[in-house]
Formats: sequence, C-alpha cells, structure tokens
Amino acid sequence: MQIVGQSHYLHIYREKSEETERIIATFLAVSSSASIAGWAVWHSLSWLWGTVIAASQVLSACRSHLPYARRAEVLREATSGFKLLAMRIECNWFRIAEGELSEENINDLITAFLKEQFDIEDKLFSKITLAHRSDIVLSAEQSTSQYFTTFYGQQF
Repeated sequence: MQIVGQSHYLHIYREKSEETERIIATFLAVSSSASIAGWAVWHSLSWLWGTVIAASQVLSACRSHLPYARRAEVLREATSGFKLLAMRIECNWFRIAEGELSEENINDLITAFLKEQFDIEDKLFSKITLAHRSDIVLSAEQSTSQYFTTFYGQQF
C-alpha cells in the first residue's frame, strides 16, 4: 500500500509542477505578445502594461532557475518506476496469498522490492528536492484509498 500511496503522491506532485510551469509559460507568451499592443491601445493604463512587461522580463530571466519543469520531468520518471514496482508487488502478493511462495522466497522478494524502491528514490532525490506538501499528501491518501476500494473492495 505504501508504494501505491507514494506513486499517487509523486503523480499529483508532478501534475502540480506541470500546471505551474504551464501557467508561467502562458503568462510569458501572453505578456510578451499582448503587452506592447496593450500599451499602445490603453495609454491611460500604461503603468499597468509597464508592470506586466517588467514582471514578464524578470520571470523570463528567472525561469531557468525555477524547479517546476525539471521537477515534472524527474517526477514523470519516478512515478512510472513506482507504478511498475507497485504492480510487481501486487502480482507477487497474490502469489503469497495463494501460498505459492516459501518464506525464503517472500523474504527475497521483499529485499528486492526494498532495493528497487531505494534505487528509485535515490535517483529521484539526487536530481531534485521536494518540499513536503500537506495538500498533496491529502489528495494522495484519498486517491490511494479510492484505488483500494475500487480494486479490493476495502480501504486500508
């Protein structure tokens, strides 16, 4: 369940990062093309258009240092890794529940899954830092709960 929850958390975090990057890109695109025209049309609000142009120039200069695009790229890869890991764990959980695996096989699987989880996290956090987001934790918990209710008929 923890891996499914982490997968949902990273997926939601990625979506929020992509949304922020999209907002920045849209603001820069609109402000760069509309600001000059707006300034020419509305002389009475020239201070507003000057502010928009200045803000867009500052944002454009800082954009490469903002984490959103890079974070979304790394989270896309990490989310995929966690989803695949969760699927493998689930498949083996069914084998365990059916009694197909020995205790030694189960321990070997747990060790392999923990190593894979560590590798994904190590790769992820060597490239970016994620601030804890309570809103995303709550959304991920709800999404995880919905997942288990849908596929297993119960919440965990």
